[in-house]
Amino acid sequence: MNEDRFLTALRRFPLFATLSDHGFQQLATHHQKEVVEAGASLLSQGDYRDRFCVLVSGVASSFMVEPSGQRADLGTIGPGDYFGELCAVSGQPSSSSVIAESHCTMIVLEQPLFRMLYAEPDFAELIDGSYRDRALTLHLRAAPLLSGLETSDLDLIRANAELEVFPKGTTIAHEGAPVGALFLVRSGAVKSTRSGSGEQVTGYFMANSSFGERAFLDGSHTWTETYVAMAKTDIVRIDRATTDQVLARSPKAMELLHEAAGRIFEQDELEVMGHNQSVKGGDALAIDMHRCIRCNVCVESCVAVHEDRVPRLSKRGHRVYAGDVPVTLATSCYHCDIPECMLACGFGAIRRDSQGMVRFVEANCIGCGSCSMACPYGVIRMTPAPGSGERRGVLKHKLWETLPLVGPRMYERRQQKLIEQEQKSDEPIVNAQGIPVTAKAIKCDRCEGLPFEACVYNCPTEAIRRVDPGSLFRKPV
Repeated sequence: MNEDRFLTALRRFPLFATLSDHGFQQLATHHQKEVVEAGASLLSQGDYRDRFCVLVSGVASSFMVEPSGQRADLGTIGPGDYFGELCAVSGQPSSSSVIAESHCTMIVLEQPLFRMLYAEPDFAELIDGSYRDRALTLHLRAAPLLSGLETSDLDLIRANAELEVFPKGTTIAHEGAPVGALFLVRSGAVKSTRSGSGEQVTGYFMANSSFGERAFLDGSHTWTETYVAMAKTDIVRIDRATTDQVLARSPKAMELLHEAAGRIFEQDELEVMGHNQSVKGGDALAIDMHRCIRCNVCVESCVAVHEDRVPRLSKRGHRVYAGDVPVTLATSCYHCDIPECMLACGFGAIRRDSQGMVRFVEANCIGCGSCSMACPYGVIRMTPAPGSGERRGVLKHKLWETLPLVGPRMYERRQQKLIEQEQKSDEPIVNAQGIPVTAKAIKCDRCEGLPFEACVYNCPTEAIRRVDPGSLFRKPV
C-alpha cells in the first residue's frame, strides 16, 4: 500500500475522521509505522510506554493477569482499534498486555504528537470514552478507596463518574464551598490547605488517592480545606448521589471510606512532600547521616562510571528525620510519576523507558534548558555540549596516561589537541533533527547500562539507598 492510500485508509478510522486538517497533517507527518509478526508482544502489563498505538491491519488480543495469578481475557483488537491510552492519558503503567495474533501493521503516536491531537475535542472525547469503557473499572479497582468493592458497585461508579482535567495551579475545591462529590486522583498531584494564621498545608494527594471522604462520614456539606492542582491533574469525580448509593448498600465501601478519611499526614512528611515536591516523585536517594562517614565514595563512584567525568550525584538535599534518624534526600533524579521535565521538552529528548525510568535521548537534546527550569528538584544541570571544545576531562584515560608524572602530561596533550581540532572546525554541532546544539542536559541516570547504582553499590557503610519517600514515615505494623 503506497503512502497516499495508507493515509486515506487512516482518515476512514473513526478516531481520525474528525481531526482538523492541521491535526491530520501533523499525524501524516510525524506518525511511525510498525510491522510485527504473530506472537509479538505489543504491550506488557505494568510497562510505562510513552506512545499510543492504532492497529491498521491484523488482529491482536488483550489480557491482564489478576492478583490471584489468573489470566483474564479482555477481548480482540482489530483494524481501527487502539491501545496504550491509559499510559498516554494518565502516565500510569499499562493495566493489560497486548499480543499480536497475526501479521499486524500499526501506527505509533509518540507522546508529543498524541498530546497535540488530544487537544482536539472530538479526538479527546473518543479517547476518554474508550478509557471509561475499557480501563476505568481497572483503575477504580486499583484505588485503595475502592479496592475490594463488588463488581456491581464499581460498574455503578464507572457509569456515573465524570472525568475532569485541572491545569497546574487550578483550585479544584474551595474551603467553605458545598461538597458535591468524592474525588479520585487519576494522575497528577493535589495539595490541600486550611486557612487560619496563614496558609496551613494539611496533605498531598497523587495517583489513586482520594479526597472528600470526611464530608460523607460526618454529614458536613462544605469543604473544610482548599484543594489545588500542583501539576496537570486528571480527576475522576464521583457525584454525591452515586457515592451515597454505594455506601448505603455496601458495608465494605463504608469501611474503606473510614480508612481513607483517617489518613493523617505527619509534619515531617509534609515537609518532604512540600519542600521537595516528592508528592510528584517515584523514589528518592536517601542518605542515613548516622551511617555516613563523609568519605565521598558515592560521588567519586558516580564520576568513575560516566565517560564525561561529570558527577550526576550531589549530596546536598533536604534534611528530615525518620524516627530519630537524620536522613538527607540527595539531589538525585526521582524519576517522577509526573515528569515535568518531559512535559517541558519540545524536542522528544526525554522519555520513559519500559520500567518508568526518565531517560535522556541525547541525540535529540539541543541544550535549551527547558527541562532544567521545569524540574521541581533542581537535579538537571546544563553542561557544554559534547565536542564543543569547552568541556575538560571528556576523554577516557588510556592505560599509559595513568602512569605517575608523565601520564597526566600525555593526557593533557591529547585533550588539548582535540580541543584545537574542534576550534578549527566551522561545522556547527546539531542534534538528530539538525537543530544547533548549545549545551547538554545531565541528571542521575541510575547508572544506565550497569547492573547496579554505583553510589549505592560502593558505599562502605550502606548509608545510601533508594527509598519511597513515604516509607520514611510509615510506622512498622
